[in-house]
Amino acid sequence: MPSSGVCRVSMPAFHRPPAAAPAVPQGDPALRLAAHLGAALDSAGIGALLLDRDGRILDASPAFQLLLGYDIAELRGRDEASVVHAADRAHSVALLERLSGRDDPSLESEKRYLPKDGGEVWVRATITAARDAAGRTQAFTIVVQDIAQRRQIEQARRDSEARLRDVIEAAGCLWVETDARFRITQAQMASTAHSVQSLDALIGRSLSQATGVSDPGLDPTWRDVQTLMRAHQPFRDVRYTLVDGQGRTHYRRASGVPAFDAEGRFAGYRCLAIDETAEIEARARANATEGLLHMAIEGMSDGFAVFDAEDRFVLMNRRYRESLPPDTEWIRPGLTFEEILRIGVASGHYLEAIGNEEAFIAERLREHREGRGARLVRAIGNRWCRARDHRLPDGSTVIIRTDVTELVERERELQDREEQLRAIAGNLPGFIFRMVVAADGTFGNAYVSERLKEIIGVPAEEITSGRGTLLEHVHADDRERLMRGLTATVADPRPSLIEVRMVNRPTGDIHWLRLHTTSKKLPDGAQQWDGIGIDVTDRKAAEDRLLQSQKTEAIGQLTGGVAHDFNNLLTVITGCAELLSEALPKSDHANAELVRNILTAGHRGAELTHQLLAFARKQPLTPRTVDVNQLIAELRPLLVGPLGEDIELRFDLRADPTVTRIDAHQLQNAIINLAVNARDAMPSGGKLLVETANVALDLRQAAEIGDVKPGRYIIVRVVDTGTGMPAEVAARAIEPFFTTKPTGKGTGLGLSMVYGFVKQSGGHMTIASVPGEGTTVRLLLPQAGATGAAGADGTVASDRPRGSETILLVDDEAEIRVTTAELLRRLGYTVHCLGSGGEVIAALEQQTEKYDILVLDISMPGMDGRETLRRLRESGYTVPVLMATGHSAEAEGGLARQLGATGVIQKPFAVQRLAGCIRAALDTPQTREDPGA
Repeated sequence: MPSSGVCRVSMPAFHRPPAAAPAVPQGDPALRLAAHLGAALDSAGIGALLLDRDGRILDASPAFQLLLGYDIAELRGRDEASVVHAADRAHSVALLERLSGRDDPSLESEKRYLPKDGGEVWVRATITAARDAAGRTQAFTIVVQDIAQRRQIEQARRDSEARLRDVIEAAGCLWVETDARFRITQAQMASTAHSVQSLDALIGRSLSQATGVSDPGLDPTWRDVQTLMRAHQPFRDVRYTLVDGQGRTHYRRASGVPAFDAEGRFAGYRCLAIDETAEIEARARANATEGLLHMAIEGMSDGFAVFDAEDRFVLMNRRYRESLPPDTEWIRPGLTFEEILRIGVASGHYLEAIGNEEAFIAERLREHREGRGARLVRAIGNRWCRARDHRLPDGSTVIIRTDVTELVERERELQDREEQLRAIAGNLPGFIFRMVVAADGTFGNAYVSERLKEIIGVPAEEITSGRGTLLEHVHADDRERLMRGLTATVADPRPSLIEVRMVNRPTGDIHWLRLHTTSKKLPDGAQQWDGIGIDVTDRKAAEDRLLQSQKTEAIGQLTGGVAHDFNNLLTVITGCAELLSEALPKSDHANAELVRNILTAGHRGAELTHQLLAFARKQPLTPRTVDVNQLIAELRPLLVGPLGEDIELRFDLRADPTVTRIDAHQLQNAIINLAVNARDAMPSGGKLLVETANVALDLRQAAEIGDVKPGRYIIVRVVDTGTGMPAEVAARAIEPFFTTKPTGKGTGLGLSMVYGFVKQSGGHMTIASVPGEGTTVRLLLPQAGATGAAGADGTVASDRPRGSETILLVDDEAEIRVTTAELLRRLGYTVHCLGSGGEVIAALEQQTEKYDILVLDISMPGMDGRETLRRLRESGYTVPVLMATGHSAEAEGGLARQLGATGVIQKPFAVQRLAGCIRAALDTPQTREDPGA
């Protein structure tokens, strides 16, 4: 049986064998009458049911069984409501109840039955009650008529009326239909159309009266129209005018076609009237042509063609005709679709069919006959149309052609833009994304670009397909922060920046991503974020390096300042101790021992400040050209003993060339320092490797290392297999006084000195350490030529030179002034003291005293020693000037001598050195030439 369950009464009746007759009580006349009625319907092949008074099925005609696909055994005893559609079930039961309590002989209703194989069947059911002599209902007879086809016809009619209304609405026109005497019987008008006369006023009037023509015989246009109408011929584009109550003239354009009934008798006209008032007035104002107006109107409509049930061409509108080539005037009613198609293919109208004609024809015929889908066709003028075939219930076909040239061009532009976006996204240092959180809180991704795979290691389609989300690849420590950041953008839709780490699952690599995103609320309640994720891993690493460099620089500045101030204190301490030492009687051994302890502590303090100055890159260096390999090889006997027998020492000196300009003594001290640190990290023994190599750093490599210039370097690596250091310890290893050794086992200045020495020499130092595996310290030393000579500072005599000259001592620290002045007086000098550069300038300008030499502190508040010296030399003052500094004398000496200083002495200074420097400065010939020349 067909799935629709349709059963037509014209089918032959199916009779049951006598054995299958319903079991009906013989003594009840009403039941017997109902049973006989059911038997009669059986004979007529009409669907019928016999129900008992409770609504259970006693019997069903073969036609009903065929309608639903059940046999009598499956139906008998069931409630009739069980095979009624759920939406109609309550109403069906209510009808039985109403009929039981009323005297009406029968009731009618439309309802749906449920066939056994699914679907539904619409029927008109006539229900009759069988009553006994007392009027009590004993049974029901239901006669069923299949109305599916009728409902389809009614729906088709409603659809046709709806299409007509839609056409009228789309065209913005007035539609009328007349009888055979040309009087208007129906009228419809678009909501946008302007009406001069109401629709009710048009009914019953003739077409000429409706158009405002009182005597058609006097109007040439309407005389011709009447001639056509009397001949039952169509008329086209008849223009007329109407004047409304305000005196405004309205222009109309009407067309009509005759209508005939099924027998071919003339039934009247169907006409369309389009309001051209606005167009004509606009054309008058703009002096536009009627052709332009016609194109504008016609451009608003789709083209359509109709083929009848035999697939023969019936008609096409002008828009459809315009989409065809100019040589298609031969297309006339009566030609089949296949004939038109083959002629079009043969004439080359279908470019896509060239070279594949038969396959193209077969596929196009199949689409047309099945009435499915839509296809693009090339129209004249390089236009594109979307052709859709619609199969109608009566077997006819309507083809609709819509001009989609702009849509096709936009799709191509969209494809081009998508290609551009893919190209841009492929070159971005990140990825484009769209994240969505549904109203129920479900997190998903609508789109991510392909570049994402390089970051998280999985294809983008895994995210967009729903098998995973971006959130799963965000570092666990950053997920909550990411969600807080995204949530914050809901209240503030401005673009926001969120930085998170993402994990590459296959490799475990961490990538820093900066997410630029904006939020938008979707109509379904979901929240959407669009943005771009930029990979800033390299930038973050550079920032970390810069931060570490700045931190180290800040610590270095602080360390240098501490060393300077400490040197000032030591100057006072050691100076006072030397004064006490000279003042004590030779027999006072106990106090002499105390003074010697003070001097010893002072010297140790001076060594400590020397180490601090090394980290601050302000220690005195004596650079000379050295062979790094040779210098390291000479250290082997010095390292074997301290390392012990449990540590295997190996040298791998591969650098070539190996020449650098550096302080050789400091480099050897640095390697010894690193070797001792490695020994302490290998208490149970291990291996220590000292190796050299060469490397050339370009701009990118230098930037990755940070705080180093591009160029050629000699690498010195010191590698141990010791306990190693955690990352947080390795990051602080070069800080002064930071140590993990027990109290008394280290000062925390060893690596600081190495770092400061290497940086002061123009190189770089890195530490890489893995807990349990060991530590590698890498020194980068600038490569130099094979020639060069080291400079050396002069030394002072071992005795204490004395003098009788007058000295002006300038220092902002009162304790230093008092102590140093006393030391100088005991050497025989006359000493005057001042506390600032400004006092010096003022005193010398007054010329109240003549000085043989100035001892000038470099670091003073306000006008420091350098500025004071510069102003003195500019004014022509030629007296020798000895500069004193708490920093490195070598570091300060160059600039001081350029400004005209005779010499530089480093604090704290012993009496021996102070005396020698004073005498050397006094004995140096002075000139009045500009010292800076």
